[in-house]
Amino acid sequence: MALGGFLRLVERLEYKQWSAIVEIGFGGLLVVRTKFIPKKLVRWLLEKYDPRDNSLNLANGKLLIDEEDVYATLGLPMGEFEVIEGQTLDADIEFLDLWRRRWNVKRGGPPIGSMDEVILVCGGHGHEFITDFITYVISSYIIGNANGTCHFRVVKYLRNIDEIKCYNWCVYAIKGLNDAVVAGKKENNKFFTGSLLFLMLFYMDRVQFKGRKVERSFLIAINWDTDKVRNRDKDEQLSGVYGKGRIIERIHYQTITRLAEVDLDINMQEMKRGQPHKGGTSEMSRARSSKE
Repeated sequence: MALGGFLRLVERLEYKQWSAIVEIGFGGLLVVRTKFIPKKLVRWLLEKYDPRDNSLNLANGKLLIDEEDVYATLGLPMGEFEVIEGQTLDADIEFLDLWRRRWNVKRGGPPIGSMDEVILVCGGHGHEFITDFITYVISSYIIGNANGTCHFRVVKYLRNIDEIKCYNWCVYAIKGLNDAVVAGKKENNKFFTGSLLFLMLFYMDRVQFKGRKVERSFLIAINWDTDKVRNRDKDEQLSGVYGKGRIIERIHYQTITRLAEVDLDINMQEMKRGQPHKGGTSEMSRARSSKE
């Protein structure tokens, strides 16, 4: 699984688009640094994952996973309301129909692989951009569909921009992981639709290999770029087996209501007035300073 398309999209976002994503609580996805998810490793992780208690069963112990782990890894909103895929109100259906007409589809959703370029071409930073961007990233890296189309069932939760961060997208990600593992084992489906990105980053952060210390900070996604992921995977493969490292404690962080209030050390090009910004404090740091 490659993340290159998503990272190229992030690099080409304008400053106002970046700020809009941070404002609704999904800024953590903007700091993902790896383009690579090792297939052999994630297949092994899926074999070791038990959806009955949300755990990874490793040689040196069991790693339980909860919503705070998703938050610490990807920074998804951890609101008080549950994301439930079920009954749809008339207003939700109308909003979904309008969204489908914009994407020129009559049912389901558009192909995920084509969404990043269309989002860039359409531009803007308002409601339509937010709906398309969040649907794209949720479909690509959190839930997904086996048929390769967008996961349209989350669209109804994007009807009101101010309410998006009020939902618990961290619990939703774990539920999606559980459902995908159960379905995969039952149907022997090779196309996995859960969050491989989260599961891999969680494992690499919590399992220390050969006593090697790695940078551990909030967000975990910031600490693992493509080279670090490749090197870690290579080292474990050369050892002959995955999962033999030492289990370490979860990193400590301060639970917050808005990711923009965290002083993230973003090791990537920032955007200022639509152009790459070199030097100075991080955009999220400036957002926090402006509120103090």
